[in-house]
Amino acid sequence: MKRWILSILCAAVLACLCTACKKEENVMTPEEVSFLAVITEIDSGTMLVTPVEGSEELKSSDAFRVPIEHMPASPEPQVGDTVEIVYYGYILETYPATLEGIKSITVVDPVTEPEEALSDEEIQEPEAAETQPLAGGTAAEVSGPYGTLCINVPENWTWEACPVDSDKLMYGYYGIILRPTGAKEGQIELIYHDSFAVCGTGLESKDITLAGGPAMMGIYDRKPDWDFIIFRGANEGVVAQTKMCETWTDDMWAEALVILDSASFDADRKEGGIGQFCRESENDTIAVLMEVRHVTPTGATVRFNQYDNMDHGALIYGQGFYLERQTDSGWEKLPEVVDEWAFTEEGYPIPQGGEAEIDTQWEWLYGALGPGTYRICKSVWRGEAEYKLCAQFVLV
Repeated sequence: MKRWILSILCAAVLACLCTACKKEENVMTPEEVSFLAVITEIDSGTMLVTPVEGSEELKSSDAFRVPIEHMPASPEPQVGDTVEIVYYGYILETYPATLEGIKSITVVDPVTEPEEALSDEEIQEPEAAETQPLAGGTAAEVSGPYGTLCINVPENWTWEACPVDSDKLMYGYYGIILRPTGAKEGQIELIYHDSFAVCGTGLESKDITLAGGPAMMGIYDRKPDWDFIIFRGANEGVVAQTKMCETWTDDMWAEALVILDSASFDADRKEGGIGQFCRESENDTIAVLMEVRHVTPTGATVRFNQYDNMDHGALIYGQGFYLERQTDSGWEKLPEVVDEWAFTEEGYPIPQGGEAEIDTQWEWLYGALGPGTYRICKSVWRGEAEYKLCAQFVLV
């Protein structure tokens, strides 16, 4: 009897071991992948990075929060650096997104492979763009919180100013759209962005002289015409990028360089305001991001975005808010300009996995704001639980 029981137990153990072995054979090891990203913020041992154009990670999110602990001690990361992030293929659906299984983060300087050093005889000056003045023209310009962008547009081209939050540009804070009147489609977007990044895969670049200073022209996949031009020097931050211009004639491409040769950026002529991302503007528990758009000294549009479709009950926000200003000692709450005031108690829903926005005027409570960095703070409720969010903005 004991031998029979022992035989059954042995068979059972052997079966479990076989099953475990079979399961072990089917375990998939996560694939090691990498991508390039630009550092946009460094704070409290973490970095906020934006994947470069063309990377698969950019399809998941335009912002990732990664820890600095995965980086070597040297070189020290700086805002604006391009880094290579190696991880094991898991992207967590937060905003900013986070990565699971980070292996390494390395500053890439330069982004492309370095070329062999040239001798003094081989060193050449940057190629100058071949441009000739065009007859006639209109001075087109657009202003924003970082400066004023100007360009001369000839009679056979049209232009459209795109201020901050116009939602007309494929990339950039603000800019000017240029189109040749004889083209059925296509446009050049001349934009300002303080951290423009590109993907190095299939990219050929060359240094040129344009608009009175150095610039870099980029061409993807050996196409006959350029995809973008990054201006340097006095026009730092200005970028020209093409969109659906494959049917343009050689004359149109030649005229485009003539027009871009007249571009200028005046960093002293600033106006308006713009929202800025900060960590306090989101809460992962309720998966909500709050941001401000159409900022003026007297008010702004506050927008809520539930970036993860979480089924956790209704989210409610109201009219209430307060403003803080950034000082050398930190954030300080602004004093009210009225003695007696109160907010009404209406509640507004944030759709599950959707957006909601509210026009918020603060002049009656704080007066018109002067230049500086501010944030507006509001609350979102889920049942009895309250979550405070603060959206940052700058006025010039």
